[in-house]
Amino acid sequence: MQLAVLLDLIAAQVPLKQIEPIPPNQITKVIIRQGIPDENTLAVDPANPALVIGCAGKAIVVARPRDTSAQNIVIRLLRIAGDQFLLSNDWRNQINKLALNAITSSIESILQQAAELAEQPLIILPMSGQTIIASSTPEVATGSALSRWLAGHEPSLDPTSFYKHVILTSPKDAPMPMLLTPLEFHGRALGYLGMPAVKRTIKGWQPQFLAMLAPLISSVAVKDQILDTVSTRDRLLDMLLNPEAESNLDISFAKQHTQLPQAMVLILCTSDGGDTLNNLKMRLEYLMTPMFSQVLGTVYRHRALFLVSLSLVEYHSKQFRTNLASAATRAGCHMVVSVFYTHTEDTLAALTVCMRTQALPTMPERVRYAGDEFFDLMLDQLPFSSSVLNFFIDPAVTALIDHDNQHGSEYFKTIHMYLHMSGNLTDTAAALYIHPNTLRKRMARIEEVTGIDPQNALTRFKLGAGIMLTDYLARLETEIH
Repeated sequence: MQLAVLLDLIAAQVPLKQIEPIPPNQITKVIIRQGIPDENTLAVDPANPALVIGCAGKAIVVARPRDTSAQNIVIRLLRIAGDQFLLSNDWRNQINKLALNAITSSIESILQQAAELAEQPLIILPMSGQTIIASSTPEVATGSALSRWLAGHEPSLDPTSFYKHVILTSPKDAPMPMLLTPLEFHGRALGYLGMPAVKRTIKGWQPQFLAMLAPLISSVAVKDQILDTVSTRDRLLDMLLNPEAESNLDISFAKQHTQLPQAMVLILCTSDGGDTLNNLKMRLEYLMTPMFSQVLGTVYRHRALFLVSLSLVEYHSKQFRTNLASAATRAGCHMVVSVFYTHTEDTLAALTVCMRTQALPTMPERVRYAGDEFFDLMLDQLPFSSSVLNFFIDPAVTALIDHDNQHGSEYFKTIHMYLHMSGNLTDTAAALYIHPNTLRKRMARIEEVTGIDPQNALTRFKLGAGIMLTDYLARLETEIH
């Protein structure tokens, strides 16, 4: 295929910055590789990234993606370009032959045959991505350099789409380039099929071939009991939610090659659309397993639940919230996260807290944290009417709201931001986009209107509680109407 035609086909799906003039080369294959490609080869250079051809012994850049920050842009370029050179029917015939052989052959034999067709070794990984449980060659088997590396690292398994995707690990995610695609059986996530690029070159047709292989490998792995479709790990979380669970939980967890959690949160998940709980659970398992040291999921009493092991420092980290927000957005769901706890016998109580948080007046956030809504949770348990709760709002809060409504001032907004910034005048002024002197005048006027001292710790607490109560009642009123 002429290079200019191929670049136009790629650009239709991935916007490119093409280098002019386009050489008149005829392209016969597409690969991932750094260095100088052959004359009729289009190479995707993962380091830049860029599309490169060989010309007179030199590597010539012919195009670059406009958005180099896009998720797995290299594998997208490779698949789009490589699809033009894949004889799908021929590969399907080969896979059909493998399927017939699989009736009487072991997973090791099928992996070896498939690897010969793939022209690269193949491995099977569990959901964690850190253990090689089957391989086509000793070169990448248990005990190999790749196996030892994986045991101490988590490869990048965060998918951009589910079930049909292929991922390319980056140099920091594996000691060699590696394609990964998910293995599933009747809707249950099992693990990953990997293609380590031992020869350091990935050809354009290999990602699609790997995706075509995945259903067959899943079936054979289940037949040979390499991968378990029975929800045994699900039962671990079920045990923690059952007050009458067997007493020796350590043994039950050890049988599943995992540890009884020492510190954790429980997460309740609901789909945005009409997706089934099992499908939602499967997608979240793929997304969350690489993010945390241990993730246990189950569908329990018509709810998708996950127990995530993490330290107190991790629980309070920004990365924890970023990871959950990313997973919820990609999976198309909402989450409610329990408070952090350290005793597994509190898991049922954690579920109760999640359910009560979920029932609170709605919030726009995709992920809600019970620890952030402790005040609303306490109010929700009080048998008071809204008129009685209004009585407990600090009168200074009400006075500032009334003053703003009558005079068009912004005193309530100012004191709200002042409390949010922990009483720091400089940060408060910056957040309000006003001069520090303007803020000082406002604070003095607030003291005149209310008689309060905003620097007093008890006063700040009462003001903060009053503001939270005001917000709660406003949401409650919205829910009623």
